[in-house]
Amino acid sequence: MKTFIEGEEVIFEHTFYSDKAKSVPVDPTTVELFLEGPDSSSVEPSVSQDGARPANTGKYKATHIVDKWGIWDWRWETSTPTIIKQGQFKVLQNNITD
Repeated sequence: MKTFIEGEEVIFEHTFYSDKAKSVPVDPTTVELFLEGPDSSSVEPSVSQDGARPANTGKYKATHIVDKWGIWDWRWETSTPTIIKQGQFKVLQNNITD
């Protein structure tokens, strides 16, 4: 599980493929990223294409500054084709006070 520090900007990058062998990258019709914080708050960062097409077909990215410490859940969802990818990451509490 990846670990970040409270207040850090997390970069989410993913390449989508139309086949199980991951040899044919694809740009789905829609691409969304959903985040759920440790307090069950929901965040939907803006997703953008990562690089010029056609060289970077299938590559997407999003960023979010994690403002709560604990376990976060993430989930990529696409349509046409439908692709779901999900997981978790950990955010450590900022231990320095101003």
